[in-house]
Amino acid sequence: MKVCRGVRGATTVEANTKEAVLEATRELLQRMILANGIRQEDVACVIFSTTRDVNATFPALALRQMGWHDAALLCTHEMEVPGALPRCIRVLIQWNTTRKQHEIRHIYIRGARHLRPDRAIEATVPLPPLPDEALDPAPLGPLRLVLEAHRLGYTSALVDAQGAVLSQHRSTHSLWTTQGDLVASRLFDTLDAMLLEARPRPVHPSLVRTVVLGLEQPPSDLLTTMLGDRYGWHAECVHMLSRPQARHHALGRPIPALVALADLTLDAHVWLSHTDTPLVTPAPADWPDLLPSLVRHACDAALDALYANRHSPLATHLCTALDTPDADALADWLTQAHMPEELAAAAPAVARAAHDGDAAAHQLLERLGRVLARHIQLGLHRLGAERPALFIAGQALDLHPIVGQSLEQALCQADLRTCFLQPSPTVLDGCLAYAAASEQTQQQTIHTKQEELI
Repeated sequence: MKVCRGVRGATTVEANTKEAVLEATRELLQRMILANGIRQEDVACVIFSTTRDVNATFPALALRQMGWHDAALLCTHEMEVPGALPRCIRVLIQWNTTRKQHEIRHIYIRGARHLRPDRAIEATVPLPPLPDEALDPAPLGPLRLVLEAHRLGYTSALVDAQGAVLSQHRSTHSLWTTQGDLVASRLFDTLDAMLLEARPRPVHPSLVRTVVLGLEQPPSDLLTTMLGDRYGWHAECVHMLSRPQARHHALGRPIPALVALADLTLDAHVWLSHTDTPLVTPAPADWPDLLPSLVRHACDAALDALYANRHSPLATHLCTALDTPDADALADWLTQAHMPEELAAAAPAVARAAHDGDAAAHQLLERLGRVLARHIQLGLHRLGAERPALFIAGQALDLHPIVGQSLEQALCQADLRTCFLQPSPTVLDGCLAYAAASEQTQQQTIHTKQEELI
């Protein structure tokens, strides 16, 4: 039975002009409609509200221009609240649907991302306005949709058979909860945005032949079923890989090899034959993860400098990043519980301090490299693997060259000399390579079956 559900969305405009208001509203509406599969005949009404600094035109006009001539529309102003987000347009669609409350996809974009970070989608580049007919299926295909995600963010791409990129996203928002569970609604919002923002126009999910997801943590088996229910993708078209597996594929699948990604933690797999083995090592008590532990130790060093009244670029950069103006505020911040992702977000402040010549920051980055080397050395020893090629990348190495130099030095001392620290090819490159190989295998299988029938 259908019930009336509210679908929320918000965006912002750069200027109070008719063109800017209509462009931003149209972009938001198209995201909301595509993300939820809304049809005009199922809509009771649509309410538009703007902050009082947006009055160049009625935002409802954007929906009329999209062909919604029969729906009841209403425009109004938001109440004036001190410190509220300026130049903001909000939309509430009252939609008759059989969906449950938790199945509704609410969309927050542009400057309104900060109102609901869990619903935010970030495009890598500004996109031009969509044409009015943009929701019509585009005559493109077959397409490949790939996504790689870890707890510090994700990157994704939609490409055609010739490799042309139709849509690409990068975000620092995690698709996982703090407990490490993949949030399906966040993943769906990401996939919806990729389909909607494809150029030259949005595409229908049926045009996507291959989907490859390179994930930090393995999802539930139910995810493939959910993707099939939502987008119509058959199970044989959806491929789930670990991030090291995807990068190993991009590297040409060398054997023996260790492929490691150093981000929030170390995610590494070893190939001694054609099967891979996850690298598992006990984490030291004083450095249980990577970037979060770096920030914890950096905060301790910064606090010591502040209480001793010593000049410290590390303290300056960390206090700015954490919005703690003095030693007492920083000490208070340290006593609070923080998620690993929140700590990792402050890691670039340590790198900036090292660039400014801070000795404590330099030592901590060197130590991070040694911790990485120790993890790898212990893991290989446990597996009995001797001198595989090492391919290591990730945000921990991207922080500062000191980390890579320290890592290479420590591995060299352990007689592990064949080490490649180049960030390319990426995990996303591996997902694309896997998608191409998978399509080729499918075509060969079809060709073989056709020959057998003949």
